[in-house]
Amino acid sequence: MLGGNRRGNLKGSAILALRVWNRGLACERTVRVIPHPDLEQLRLTDVLHALSDPVRLEIVRLLGIHQELSCGRLEVSVSKSTLTHHLRVLRDAGLTYTRSEGVQRLVSLRRDDVEARFPGLLACVLGHAQPQIAYDEISA
Repeated sequence: MLGGNRRGNLKGSAILALRVWNRGLACERTVRVIPHPDLEQLRLTDVLHALSDPVRLEIVRLLGIHQELSCGRLEVSVSKSTLTHHLRVLRDAGLTYTRSEGVQRLVSLRRDDVEARFPGLLACVLGHAQPQIAYDEISA
């Protein structure tokens, strides 16, 4: 299981309280911090597991084409909850970086980190990844 329970810093999203000044009055607003593993925490077994699923491989392929995509713009044929699961597996493995901007979550590949830890791996995966349509045609 790749879940955050194995790693101390990934037990769940951290909540950060910010003091916001609105018309001279201070009010507290909570901001959810999205946890990501440090470079030293990236493990090859987690990365390979994350890449073993065709949907996650398609997400990585799409992120390899685009610099950054919002979760809603990832065109994969799964439900929102399943997409959330796949994005978490990729993030916990250290392959993706997720940031919040307003109500959107934007996802990008951690190219430099993955390249530093596992040289050539991501380039090889992206060079051989086929569009999801090809997987669907083969299984039909």
